[in-house]
Amino acid sequence: VAFGPPGQAGEENLSVVIGSLVAGFSLRGTLGPPAEAAERLLQSSIAKPGVRETTLLGSFERASAQTGLPLYQFEYKVEYPSLNKAPTYTVCVVGAKRDNLFTFASRVPAAEWEARPEVYREAASSFELL
Repeated sequence: VAFGPPGQAGEENLSVVIGSLVAGFSLRGTLGPPAEAAERLLQSSIAKPGVRETTLLGSFERASAQTGLPLYQFEYKVEYPSLNKAPTYTVCVVGAKRDNLFTFASRVPAAEWEARPEVYREAASSFELL
């Protein structure tokens, strides 16, 4: 599920996605530590050379407050060199529970991110696995 302001092409949105995992998946065991996992996800799902260039800005692991399950939170920038489009910033949280991968992502244009990054970090910090 993704939400964003009407009339936009998706430059600003908030999404929560649930996907199935293979049995035995774990964040650290399958994807590695937070920075490695973030880079792996960026390169396999977001980056497209010459079209979408990604830069990881930071990553860390935290525990879901209610369940104690690990969550990876990271921030990244996407530039669009061939599209003459302003960069976007995303804060993302990923967690796994019962063979499902849960992903929270909030993406905004650079000007919005630079004006209020704490708002987007706070929203991401509120994401928990129950």
